[in-house]
Amino acid sequence: MSAVLHQQINLYQPIFRKPRKVFSVRTMAETAGVVVIALILLYGWALWQTHQLNGRLTALRAEQAHDSELLDRLGKKLAARQPSAALVQALATAEADRDAKRALLKTLTAPNHVNTTGFAPALTGLARTPIAGLWLTGITLADGGHQVRLAGATTRSAQVPNLVRKLADAPLSPASNSSS
Repeated sequence: MSAVLHQQINLYQPIFRKPRKVFSVRTMAETAGVVVIALILLYGWALWQTHQLNGRLTALRAEQAHDSELLDRLGKKLAARQPSAALVQALATAEADRDAKRALLKTLTAPNHVNTTGFAPALTGLARTPIAGLWLTGITLADGGHQVRLAGATTRSAQVPNLVRKLADAPLSPASNSSS
């Protein structure tokens, strides 16, 4: 009686498999060597760059010292300079001229001094009023033509009131003068 026993063995169990090494000692040593060489190269490059920057820093500090010295000398020269008397006088004259022109502009553009019709009507009335023996030496129009000052001479003083009366009666607009 021989009984045969059959036993099944599973060779696919993890215990029976050959262990696979992911990182071998050799691979880890090579990787460590590459990392060490890369770090040495990086350190060397950083040293070289630091040396270059130190040289540049030294040059810039020397340039800064030179520029500071130059700035100090120029500041002392500037402090010692005095303004030109002629230029100060010319500036004062120009400012006074500017102020006078501004005052004139303000006066001419003021609403109560603006003359939009001109001075022709007043002068036309004066020209159309001749009186023998009377001559004018000056005419002054002020306040936009609202005030008139006449200066002159006459051979007979009695004619002055006649001139004033004729001027008061004369029409001032050129249109009314042309119809007379």
